[in-house]
Amino acid sequence: MKKIQSVADLNQTKENYIKNSGKEKTLITICGGTGCNASGCVKVVSAFKREIKKQRLQDKVDIKVTGCHGFCEKGPIVVIQPIGIFYKQVTSKDTREILSDTIVNEKIIDRLLYVDPLTGKKIIYEKDVQFYKGQQRIVFADNGLLDPYKIGDYFAIGGYEAAAKALTSMNPEKIIEESVGGNGKFYKSVGCKKCGDKGFKGRIGFFEVLEMSSKIMEMAVSNATSVELQEQAIREGMETMLLDGVLKAKKGITTLEEILAVTRE
Repeated sequence: MKKIQSVADLNQTKENYIKNSGKEKTLITICGGTGCNASGCVKVVSAFKREIKKQRLQDKVDIKVTGCHGFCEKGPIVVIQPIGIFYKQVTSKDTREILSDTIVNEKIIDRLLYVDPLTGKKIIYEKDVQFYKGQQRIVFADNGLLDPYKIGDYFAIGGYEAAAKALTSMNPEKIIEESVGGNGKFYKSVGCKKCGDKGFKGRIGFFEVLEMSSKIMEMAVSNATSVELQEQAIREGMETMLLDGVLKAKKGITTLEEILAVTRE
């Protein structure tokens, strides 16, 4: 890949990837998160690759191993795009039937559908699964569409555009203000003789507390990385040390300058 040296290069890279992404093909996405790995997604991926060759579907079908879809207890999860057909707890033995029935003959495989525990209704499409309908995903909104080993997937959804904006037209204070939202009002220290013109009295801490939920405990036992554990904790509502500091700054307890100084150490 050519080195990106400007915003124009970034935009061109995005356009090139979208143009060459093979949108005319059916895309089978397979969850590759920690939970689905433990449930056997690697075997499912291998089986799909073998069956695609065996059924000579290379020109019609692509597969993509994505990040966590979130519904770990129903893994391995397979979603057929762009329609969004949702199959749960898929095994390697199911791959031949998914390709021959759903992909080639456009038939739904009834036994692989998710059953709503409240209504008893079988759900065909991912968007109709109640587990997802009750969520508003922000950071992980496109997780089920991205292959973490293919940076082009991130370019295609506008990845790094925020970084480009931050690097070319924003200072650190403005970045924090825009990230937190609200009215953008922050307080600055003034200082006096009693504090030596520093504007601070006493000390205050910035904290990051990870609560050991059953899900995080399960991930830790399964040798999840520190990044995966932090991501799960944030999904469950954990405030990072940086966010805790920013919220305190908005209340006038500290300043953005002090936050940046401390969190960079």
